[in-house]
Amino acid sequence: MRKTTASILMLLVWPLAACSTTSGEAPPDGMPSTHASAKPGASEPEPEDPGPKDVAPRAVADAQDLKEHLDPKINHLRNTFGEGTNSPCSSASSKLFTSGCAQAVEETADVARAATKQIEGAGKYATLRLVADKILDAERGYSAARCSVGPSGPSVRAQCLDHGAVIAQAPVDLHQGVVAGLAGN
Repeated sequence: MRKTTASILMLLVWPLAACSTTSGEAPPDGMPSTHASAKPGASEPEPEDPGPKDVAPRAVADAQDLKEHLDPKINHLRNTFGEGTNSPCSSASSKLFTSGCAQAVEETADVARAATKQIEGAGKYATLRLVADKILDAERGYSAARCSVGPSGPSVRAQCLDHGAVIAQAPVDLHQGVVAGLAGN
Protein backbone atom coordinates (compact mmCIF):
# COMPACT_ATOMS: atom_id res chain seq x y z
CA MET A 1 0.00 0.00 0.00
CA ARG A 2 2.78 2.47 0.90
CA LYS A 3 4.67 1.70 -2.27
CA THR A 4 1.51 2.34 -4.31
CA THR A 5 0.88 5.66 -2.54
CA ALA A 6 4.48 6.72 -3.11
CA SER A 7 4.21 5.79 -6.79
CA ILE A 8 1.01 7.81 -7.19
CA LEU A 9 2.55 10.83 -5.47
CA MET A 10 5.62 10.59 -7.70
CA LEU A 11 3.40 10.56 -10.78
CA LEU A 12 1.61 13.68 -9.53
CA VAL A 13 4.67 15.60 -8.32
CA TRP A 14 7.16 14.69 -11.04
CA PRO A 15 5.41 16.69 -13.83
CA LEU A 16 5.04 19.70 -11.53
CA ALA A 17 8.71 19.62 -10.56
CA ALA A 18 9.70 19.47 -14.20
CA CYS A 19 7.59 22.54 -14.97
CA SER A 20 9.10 24.62 -12.20
CA THR A 21 12.53 25.07 -13.77
CA THR A 22 13.50 28.13 -15.75
CA SER A 23 15.90 28.33 -18.67
CA GLY A 24 18.79 29.27 -16.39
CA GLU A 25 18.28 26.39 -13.96
CA ALA A 26 19.13 22.76 -14.31
CA PRO A 27 16.23 20.37 -13.85
CA PRO A 28 16.14 18.30 -10.64
CA ASP A 29 17.92 14.94 -10.78
CA GLY A 30 16.06 12.53 -13.01
CA MET A 31 13.74 15.20 -14.42
CA PRO A 32 13.68 16.03 -18.12
CA SER A 33 14.32 19.60 -19.18
CA THR A 34 11.20 21.41 -20.34
CA HIS A 35 13.11 24.35 -21.77
CA ALA A 36 15.01 22.67 -24.59
CA SER A 37 13.89 25.34 -27.03
CA ALA A 38 14.77 28.30 -24.80
CA LYS A 39 17.60 30.38 -26.22
CA PRO A 40 20.50 31.17 -23.91
CA GLY A 41 20.42 34.80 -22.90
CA ALA A 42 16.72 35.18 -23.70
CA SER A 43 15.16 37.68 -21.40
CA GLU A 44 12.80 36.39 -18.77
CA PRO A 45 10.08 38.43 -17.13
CA GLU A 46 11.28 40.47 -14.17
CA PRO A 47 10.22 39.05 -10.80
CA GLU A 48 7.63 41.08 -8.99
CA ASP A 49 8.67 43.31 -6.13
CA PRO A 50 8.11 41.33 -2.92
CA GLY A 51 7.32 44.52 -0.94
CA PRO A 52 3.86 45.61 0.18
CA LYS A 53 1.64 46.32 -2.81
CA ASP A 54 -0.65 48.84 -1.16
CA VAL A 55 2.06 51.01 0.41
CA ALA A 56 3.40 53.99 -1.49
CA PRO A 57 7.18 54.06 -2.06
CA ARG A 58 7.59 57.10 0.20
CA ALA A 59 5.72 55.33 3.00
CA VAL A 60 8.12 52.41 2.77
CA ALA A 61 11.06 54.83 2.88
CA ASP A 62 9.53 56.57 5.91
CA ALA A 63 9.07 53.23 7.65
CA GLN A 64 12.67 52.30 6.89
CA ASP A 65 13.83 55.68 8.26
CA LEU A 66 11.78 55.03 11.39
CA LYS A 67 13.39 51.62 11.79
CA GLU A 68 16.89 53.04 11.33
CA HIS A 69 16.13 55.77 13.90
CA LEU A 70 14.54 53.56 16.57
CA ASP A 71 16.40 50.25 16.29
CA PRO A 72 19.60 51.54 17.94
CA LYS A 73 17.56 53.05 20.78
CA ILE A 74 15.60 49.83 21.29
CA ASN A 75 18.83 47.80 21.22
CA HIS A 76 20.31 50.14 23.82
CA LEU A 77 17.34 49.42 26.10
CA ARG A 78 17.78 45.68 25.59
CA ASN A 79 21.52 45.77 26.19
CA THR A 80 21.38 48.13 29.17
CA PHE A 81 18.26 46.95 31.01
CA GLY A 82 17.29 43.64 29.46
CA GLU A 83 13.73 42.77 28.60
CA GLY A 84 10.96 40.68 30.07
CA THR A 85 12.05 38.81 33.18
CA ASN A 86 15.62 40.12 32.75
CA SER A 87 14.49 43.72 33.19
CA PRO A 88 14.95 45.53 36.50
CA CYS A 89 11.26 46.43 36.21
CA SER A 90 10.06 42.85 35.95
CA SER A 91 7.60 41.89 38.67
CA ALA A 92 10.09 39.22 39.78
CA SER A 93 12.99 41.67 40.01
CA SER A 94 14.29 42.88 43.35
CA LYS A 95 15.08 46.19 41.58
CA LEU A 96 11.47 47.03 40.72
CA PHE A 97 11.13 49.44 43.64
CA THR A 98 14.57 51.03 43.21
CA SER A 99 16.36 53.65 41.15
CA GLY A 100 17.50 50.84 38.81
CA CYS A 101 13.98 50.41 37.51
CA ALA A 102 13.38 54.17 37.64
CA GLN A 103 16.28 54.68 35.24
CA ALA A 104 14.87 52.00 32.92
CA VAL A 105 11.48 53.71 33.07
CA GLU A 106 13.02 57.08 32.19
CA GLU A 107 15.10 55.80 29.25
CA THR A 108 12.27 53.64 27.93
CA ALA A 109 9.92 56.61 28.02
CA ASP A 110 12.52 58.63 26.11
CA VAL A 111 12.47 56.01 23.34
CA ALA A 112 8.66 56.05 23.36
CA ARG A 113 8.70 59.85 23.04
CA ALA A 114 11.18 59.58 20.15
CA ALA A 115 8.87 57.09 18.44
CA THR A 116 5.88 59.36 18.97
CA LYS A 117 7.79 62.32 17.53
CA GLN A 118 8.88 60.28 14.48
CA ILE A 119 5.33 59.18 13.65
CA GLU A 120 3.62 62.47 14.51
CA GLY A 121 1.15 63.41 11.81
CA ALA A 122 1.39 60.05 10.04
CA GLY A 123 -1.92 58.31 9.64
CA LYS A 124 -0.35 54.91 10.07
CA TYR A 125 1.83 53.23 12.68
CA ALA A 126 -1.17 52.41 14.88
CA THR A 127 0.65 49.56 16.62
CA LEU A 128 3.71 51.64 17.44
CA ARG A 129 1.53 54.55 18.56
CA LEU A 130 -0.41 52.29 20.97
CA VAL A 131 2.81 50.84 22.37
CA ALA A 132 4.38 54.26 22.87
CA ASP A 133 1.24 55.60 24.57
CA LYS A 134 1.12 52.59 26.89
CA ILE A 135 4.78 53.09 27.84
CA LEU A 136 4.26 56.80 28.53
CA ASP A 137 1.20 55.98 30.68
CA ALA A 138 3.32 53.47 32.62
CA GLU A 139 6.02 56.10 33.12
CA ARG A 140 3.52 58.61 34.49
CA GLY A 141 1.97 55.96 36.75
CA TYR A 142 5.34 54.73 38.03
CA SER A 143 6.40 58.28 38.86
CA ALA A 144 3.06 59.30 40.40
CA ALA A 145 2.97 56.20 42.61
CA ARG A 146 6.59 56.88 43.66
CA CYS A 147 7.42 53.27 42.88
CA SER A 148 11.18 53.81 43.02
CA VAL A 149 11.10 54.62 46.76
CA GLY A 150 9.43 51.37 47.78
CA PRO A 151 5.73 52.07 48.27
CA SER A 152 4.27 50.39 51.33
CA GLY A 153 0.56 50.11 50.53
CA PRO A 154 -0.52 46.91 48.74
CA SER A 155 -2.68 48.74 46.20
CA VAL A 156 0.18 51.09 45.28
CA ARG A 157 2.60 48.17 45.06
CA ALA A 158 0.14 46.43 42.71
CA GLN A 159 0.06 49.54 40.51
CA CYS A 160 3.86 49.57 40.45
CA LEU A 161 3.91 45.91 39.41
CA ASP A 162 1.59 46.73 36.50
CA HIS A 163 3.66 49.74 35.40
CA GLY A 164 6.88 47.77 35.75
CA ALA A 165 5.51 44.95 33.60
CA VAL A 166 4.82 47.40 30.77
CA ILE A 167 8.37 48.78 31.00
CA ALA A 168 9.90 45.30 31.19
CA GLN A 169 8.08 44.29 28.00
CA ALA A 170 8.68 47.63 26.24
CA PRO A 171 11.75 46.73 24.13
CA VAL A 172 9.93 43.76 22.62
CA ASP A 173 6.73 45.74 22.07
CA LEU A 174 8.59 48.70 20.54
CA HIS A 175 10.41 46.40 18.15
CA GLN A 176 7.14 44.73 17.14
CA GLY A 177 5.61 48.19 16.60
CA VAL A 178 8.45 49.11 14.26
CA VAL A 179 8.07 45.82 12.37
CA ALA A 180 4.33 46.43 12.08
CA GLY A 181 5.12 49.90 10.70
CA LEU A 182 7.32 48.35 8.02
CA ALA A 183 4.35 46.15 7.11
CA GLY A 184 2.14 49.23 6.81
CA ASN A 185 0.31 48.81 10.12
